[in-house]
Amino acid sequence: CSDSYRHFMIEVVNDAFARLIEKSFLLRIRKKLNKSAEKEALDVFVKNLKHLYLAAPVKNRVILSIDPGFKNGCKIALLDKNGFVLETCVIFPFKNKLDSFQILAGLIKKYQVEIVALGNGTACRETEQFISQLIKEEKLDLRYCIVCESGASVYSVTEEAKLEFGNMDPNLISAVSIGRRLQDPLLELVKIDAKHAGVGMYQHDLNSGVLQKAVDAVIEDCVSFIGVDINACSAQILRCVTGINKKHADAIIEYRNKHGGFVNREELKSVKGIGPVTFRNCAGFIRVNIANNSKMNTTTTEDVETNSSLITRKRKLKKGEFSSKKSKYTVEPLDKTWIHPEQYPLAYKLLSHLGVSPSLIGSKDMKNTLGTLVNTDEQFNRLLDYLKTDKEVLKLILDGLSQPFDFDPREGFETPLFKTGLTSMTMLTIGCMVSGAVRNCTSFGVFVDIGVETDALIPNRYMLPNVLVGPGDRVECKVLGIDTDRKRVSLTLIKKLSLELRLQ
Repeated sequence: CSDSYRHFMIEVVNDAFARLIEKSFLLRIRKKLNKSAEKEALDVFVKNLKHLYLAAPVKNRVILSIDPGFKNGCKIALLDKNGFVLETCVIFPFKNKLDSFQILAGLIKKYQVEIVALGNGTACRETEQFISQLIKEEKLDLRYCIVCESGASVYSVTEEAKLEFGNMDPNLISAVSIGRRLQDPLLELVKIDAKHAGVGMYQHDLNSGVLQKAVDAVIEDCVSFIGVDINACSAQILRCVTGINKKHADAIIEYRNKHGGFVNREELKSVKGIGPVTFRNCAGFIRVNIANNSKMNTTTTEDVETNSSLITRKRKLKKGEFSSKKSKYTVEPLDKTWIHPEQYPLAYKLLSHLGVSPSLIGSKDMKNTLGTLVNTDEQFNRLLDYLKTDKEVLKLILDGLSQPFDFDPREGFETPLFKTGLTSMTMLTIGCMVSGAVRNCTSFGVFVDIGVETDALIPNRYMLPNVLVGPGDRVECKVLGIDTDRKRVSLTLIKKLSLELRLQ
């Protein structure tokens, strides 16, 4: 009887496991693994995206931007130092090389182009060879940079692009976007769906709600870190500032269009919906730059110039009723700094105590003066006791007073990798040293553009311990393996290149 019972129980257990328990366990394990994989994919994507958004801008350079292609030719866009389109055209260097040479050389000399931004899509390497030959034969003082064009074509056919560029050919809009990514990555990349930014892994498989929430947080952090010019930024950028939502941003733009540019931060409180709490949350991330203050109270149309350190584009101020609205507001120099309005009394108390004129705020003289008066721990601590504040606040105030008005926190970051010549896989040998720019980071390794036909891979086991890299960083590596048939190159990381190699 006992043997029969035991045999029966074994059959019951086996049947239960095969029919019910095994499936339940597998589903539970798969769900746990999926959750872990999604978290890893999201972490990698967010990390790469932040690195991409905060890449150093290339300031004050005339850019010739190229969206390469075979069938439809290479789309060309000339951008001035502020990112405005000077001229566009299409060349066919693989059909009529001589004419393309002459057209491109003429444009470069006409607009005194210093840098070429080349998209990394179809025909990139062939176009790079063309540019390299042009530089050599025409003896041009010119450098070029490979720019990730992911998402440019997607953006070029959106309603936002149509509003910005009107009836411009979407292919030419893509070329403009590529060039502007080099001039100010964050300003251009926030227009594009982050999933198409070309970094990360498996983000298309993630829950769209979770992904969008993470992306919004990254954009808000980055935009707030850099700051915005309230007199020139768009509603799209304003929405990304901490404390400001879509409703607030639209109200600010409506107020600005009706009454003209803001005179100071305090004027934000006159905007419908901007209460004390919203003002306190956003004021520290907003700068007020007046290009021509003497004309603010007129009814003529004036340009608001782009401040290169902030997220801006030049726009036209519309005619408005300035006099009645603006008379009670006065220009506040601290509104151009990082200092929050709540710390203004402390800032002026500090200047008065040190005997420094407020007119020096943002100048080199201010930096030199503060550097002389507050250059020891003892002097710093005495100021702390006098102002009765904490170290972080005092340091923020000192930095805000001494930094120039066009200060950009990204200036200390890695700039893009500029080149003058082309490298091919056939020129590589095992053990040779190469330098390149990081294109993407994954959980299994880092992809690096070393100027050959395909991105090379640094597997995780060949990364250096305690050395973190991200998209845009420049690295020096040693070639470990070359597979020309499969177009694969493997590397080992030697070092992350220092800021001494930045473009001056």
